[in-house]
Amino acid sequence: MQDLEKSIREVLGYIEDRQQRIDFVNQVFAIRRMQEDDPCWCGSEKTVSSCHWKRQDARPVSVGHQVGVRVGIFKRKKFCSATYDSANCETKNIVGAHTIQKSAVLEAMAEEGHVGSLYQQVGEVSDVNLKRGVTNIASVFYGFCRKHDNDLFECLEKRPVVLNAECLWASSYRAVCHEHYQKMAAIEGTKAQRDFADNGLPLPWQLMMQAEIRNSQAQLRLGLEFIGTIKQRFEQISADPQGKLLGWLVTFNGPPKLAVSGTFSPFYSLDGQLIQGGEATQHVEHFAISTVMYEGKAAWIVACLPEQHIVVRFLEQLFSRSHREIMDILSWAVFAWNENVYFPLSWWDGLSETDKEALLALAQKANCTTPYENQTFPGSVIDQHIQSVIPFPC
Repeated sequence: MQDLEKSIREVLGYIEDRQQRIDFVNQVFAIRRMQEDDPCWCGSEKTVSSCHWKRQDARPVSVGHQVGVRVGIFKRKKFCSATYDSANCETKNIVGAHTIQKSAVLEAMAEEGHVGSLYQQVGEVSDVNLKRGVTNIASVFYGFCRKHDNDLFECLEKRPVVLNAECLWASSYRAVCHEHYQKMAAIEGTKAQRDFADNGLPLPWQLMMQAEIRNSQAQLRLGLEFIGTIKQRFEQISADPQGKLLGWLVTFNGPPKLAVSGTFSPFYSLDGQLIQGGEATQHVEHFAISTVMYEGKAAWIVACLPEQHIVVRFLEQLFSRSHREIMDILSWAVFAWNENVYFPLSWWDGLSETDKEALLALAQKANCTTPYENQTFPGSVIDQHIQSVIPFPC
């Protein structure tokens, strides 16, 4: 009983509201009165005996193992994202679709068939396992059938990229679908966490942990709803995207040094003002960013729907800056706001330990709710310069 009281006091130290503290204590003792065949209090739809019975005696699961479980879920989740064209979908032929040009961008960066990534890394720099095989690991997700992967992105994978509405739509739609897929897989991951994340913890800490998992699930479902709306809008304009997207092509002075595909939903403007999320808006807008080769050199395609006024203003503010500032902002955002990021292994090897630690911390701890504060890192350690910023003529 003394151990229980100690754990309750520890958890109450994190709860400020008086009524919430009372409710928490009452819930702890209500759970202790539950029978083995009662529905488990965590919401798993199992009985207590099949779920949280004697969970405090279960073997704790390492953070590395938890990450492994989540990665496994991402690999197992397979479906075609092009639901708007489901009649032509090869549902039994889901492929590992690249989100970044394999033959152009990834192979240009690859050294002995591998590129580097900080995706799903945990722990210290010494724990990092960077290598990602270009053929079937780097930038791959199981979010399209073979037919749609071939047909929708032919203009990116089989022809030179040109400044037209088709390429703008395809590159951005692929990034949006990847984000949608990530959200769906992450929800499955939090469901799995419910079964083991609180192993070995006293009941009060189990209750706290499960509340955090439920909150994470709620946030992910909300995020899935937001990106799902954007995905649906992209699909509505798929037949004729001309004039229905805003886009910018950011070209570089050489081969790719930093490749990304995904969506960003900045909560703050570049001058630090809250522009969406929280108390600012009831919805969250995204813009897409993807990496291609354009006229033999690396380029980022940045795009958004014109009706998304918040991110339109953000991008207009961004592209009014100098090329040096744009590079600093976007390279910081790529590591801070996205996971689907790749770079040459030799570039990482050439960084100082301090820079490696700073990059890993940025990738692990920052997200789209983190404001940009005029950082020049990591742009200062990327040997690449913006050559031009070209508005897409569509």
